[in-house]
Amino acid sequence: MVSQGSIGDQEIILAKPLTFMNESGLAATELSEYYQVKPDQIWLIYDDADLPLGEIKIDFNRGSGGHKGVASVIDSLGTKGFYRLRLGSASTQRDNLKAFVLKPYSRYDRSRAKEMILEAIIELERSLLNKISA
Repeated sequence: MVSQGSIGDQEIILAKPLTFMNESGLAATELSEYYQVKPDQIWLIYDDADLPLGEIKIDFNRGSGGHKGVASVIDSLGTKGFYRLRLGSASTQRDNLKAFVLKPYSRYDRSRAKEMILEAIIELERSLLNKISA
């Protein structure tokens, strides 16, 4: 699923792969080639169970941290040189990771996740606008 738009004067392409998460690299590579986007222009946005719910981190040129979807993108693109917008998804009630990611959020966690997404949008816009003006 692909959509195009802009932030400031910067054209952006948003894509939500329809592949399994562990095969995200296939979509990233096809999109990169089709739109002629270099890896250092790619922002991978994903939930990260290693971060507390609500925490946001932006990274560049780092490993997968054990995230199989990120590992797939690194393998497919042949580089770690892309941006990551990591959205914390770990709950204080986390027990078994597999069970945790498959169960619905509590009302409080759902509210915090919505706040985090709004914060992430603002942070992404700020980062892109700063990169444009640099």
